Amino acid sequence: MPAFALWPAPASLLAPALLLAPVVVLALCAAPLGAQVESSGWWSPGGEVSDPPLIPWQRTLDDALALSAETGKPLIICVNADGEVASESIARGRYRDPAFAAKLAGFIPVVASPDTHSPRGHDGRGVRVPCPRFGRVTCAEHQAIEPLVYARWFNGRRVTPRHVGVSFESGAGDGADGEVLFNLFLLTSLDVIDETLEQRGVSGRGLKDAARLGDAALLAARDAAARERLEARFVSGGLAERRRLAERGTAQPELLRLALRDADPSVRALALKRVSEQAVGLPGGVLGEAARAAWGSPEELAAVLSGLEAAADDEDARRLAAVIRGVLHGRSVLDVGAWQQALDSSRGELPVRRDTDTLYAEVGRLGEAIAASPDAPGLRTQLAETLVEMADVSLDEGLSDVTWLWEQASDAARDATTHAPDSAPAWAALSRADWELGGTELAADAAARALPGMLSRAHSLASVDALHVLVQARFEQLGAALDAGQPLSEHWVAELIAGAEVLLEHVYAAEWQQAAALDALAGLRLDGLHGELAARAAAASPRSELMQEQLRWHLLRDGDALALLSAYDDMLKAAPRSGLVRWFAGYGALAAGDRLRDEGRQDDARRAYAASLTGFAKAEGLDDRLEMLAPCQALAHAGIAASCLLEGELEAAAEAMVLAARTNTPALDLPDGNGATPRATVSALLRALGRAERKDLVSLVEAAVAGRRAR
Repeated sequence: MPAFALWPAPASLLAPALLLAPVVVLALCAAPLGAQVESSGWWSPGGEVSDPPLIPWQRTLDDALALSAETGKPLIICVNADGEVASESIARGRYRDPAFAAKLAGFIPVVASPDTHSPRGHDGRGVRVPCPRFGRVTCAEHQAIEPLVYARWFNGRRVTPRHVGVSFESGAGDGADGEVLFNLFLLTSLDVIDETLEQRGVSGRGLKDAARLGDAALLAARDAAARERLEARFVSGGLAERRRLAERGTAQPELLRLALRDADPSVRALALKRVSEQAVGLPGGVLGEAARAAWGSPEELAAVLSGLEAAADDEDARRLAAVIRGVLHGRSVLDVGAWQQALDSSRGELPVRRDTDTLYAEVGRLGEAIAASPDAPGLRTQLAETLVEMADVSLDEGLSDVTWLWEQASDAARDATTHAPDSAPAWAALSRADWELGGTELAADAAARALPGMLSRAHSLASVDALHVLVQARFEQLGAALDAGQPLSEHWVAELIAGAEVLLEHVYAAEWQQAAALDALAGLRLDGLHGELAARAAAASPRSELMQEQLRWHLLRDGDALALLSAYDDMLKAAPRSGLVRWFAGYGALAAGDRLRDEGRQDDARRAYAASLTGFAKAEGLDDRLEMLAPCQALAHAGIAASCLLEGELEAAAEAMVLAARTNTPALDLPDGNGATPRATVSALLRALGRAERKDLVSLVEAAVAGRRAR
């Protein structure tokens, strides 16, 4: 997936880790281990770890500071990190304990953690997916808070767990940072936290009851409870209610996100209008949603751009504005229509690579010819192209380092462009050689010089290489500009887009080159274009694993998980006898089932898992995938078990888990599309069966998981 993005992307949008790795994981400094905590200080859970988190976290530091000022209650900053012993105890125990939550009632709490606990922060409808470790906030929110509180209150020291109380009462502290009431870390007993909270909490004005607030107060409120109430009203509301909230939602970014994902175009249009009128202060993710929703309509994109330009002080807005300007106004060296017409015309067979002996002989012959006739046209270009081909063939034959060949190709191509400045093939050879040598800027400029003149050779491998270099080099240049805090060139954006469009149409482009082009579009947050081209590429290459991966990514990111099932139904109609397409359909349905289960849509999830098993059962003649077949089938059965367990259907859950274990026991330790393993479902299922006194089912599940038959 993209090497960089305009802002941190959501975590994995794909499916089980058996085949696919996460897109992006936010990496922050790991916190040092806290001191060993004596056993008497541990919170001993009376309930299970599956008890829900109970702390009423605020979503942003700004919200918490505003509410602290409004109520007179101190801010409390709770810092936590995965894998640290005391942090684990607090996250799994105290933060799920009603008594501890009551102690926090005297504070306005925020949580800071650098770790990712959920593969995404929103579902396909724009509904929030709370962090399973902390509840209420998304992982992106608790990650965003960490550097802010570190800079203001941690004195340059990252330690977890940590609890910091800050008062902003009149006269407290030294200005904007308030007065630090306590700073608890490296404790020998966690009881100190409980005692401090009891002593320092303020029972003054509480937060306003969101259930009693009118529309105007709800829309202006910063409390997470009020925001949740508004969002729930939108999700459950009819068209008139959703339209009304979309019109008034600028102060509530999550309302806008929901509206931008709404199934009704009139709701989306109202949300786009609000973004265009007041983009200032909106999160980058919402701005990206606006660009996605406006894709395909130059008028709506222009309106979004107008709003982004008004928010010139916001870094996310500036970045996205540059991309949209590239879409609307950027100039490209490529005439996409002319290239598509050339590619649609008749073409010859793909040239066969020559062997190294032939190529060495050709290099020698060309060298002698150039020495004998220095001004003979085309010889220097032929030499450069032959050296590029020699480097490729040498790599194909297993030579690990061909730097010397790329250097010779670069020298020869540069010499050719000096003698024939208008030779497009010479510039194409130079772009490829310089790209392989790490000269991003030189390679990009050479590709831009080459491509207008390569139209007559549109079907050549040299054209494919120049297109690939243009897309990837411009992508790297845009990333470097971001890192340096420089403005993005709208013309680079336009060239990247045009190059990607042509490359995805090119019959001789390698699948990995096309996938890399799609990644670049996604990295620029051109979700609308990425989705359009990914769907087209998957339909054109239904047997391509890389294109199917891009399709799954697009559909799970941009729409409802059920769209995956529909997409593969259409693909199967076009290729009903393809075992490989049936495999992809099974895998896509498995990904859809995991997503639907996570969204609480259990009936749809189970239908998707059943479709997955059907697809896998009909995926015949795929010897290269037999190794993956049983684990995927086991994950589908385990998904059904997890879904049934969530609905309290214990017998059905036990039956499905037994099938999963008997199908492939090792798969119980593989993460599914939601980041959890079937082994965790087994534990929860056994606890539920124990409470229900179903010893018969406990024995059945335990035996299956252990790889034996129950007696």
